Amino acid sequence: MKRTEVFIAFTKTSNILELEQTLNAWDTDEYEPIGIQVQAHRFDIQRMAAAEGMAKSNYILAELGSRPDGPQGWRRYPKGSMKVEELREWPSQSSSPSGTEEPN
Repeated sequence: MKRTEVFIAFTKTSNILELEQTLNAWDTDEYEPIGIQVQAHRFDIQRMAAAEGMAKSNYILAELGSRPDGPQGWRRYPKGSMKVEELREWPSQSSSPSGTEEPN
């Protein structure tokens, strides 16, 4: 069975225990967790660009501390939904493209 890739971004100052717990929570038959280290500056853009570049198909971006059975902290994206040109135009870290929210 093909597992959905789940990208969990962190920075060099992230809580490593929380990262480990998040990766373990997403490590199921349905999901394949992948940790990606990015810089704190423009965090959202970097994690989205990294996930889009690494993803083999549709994927999930998850926050540290999120769980697959939790109602918040993750979004599902179709592969190819984010273009580099769009990422460059975002004015702030709080902005993000619209993914398909699936809280389970």
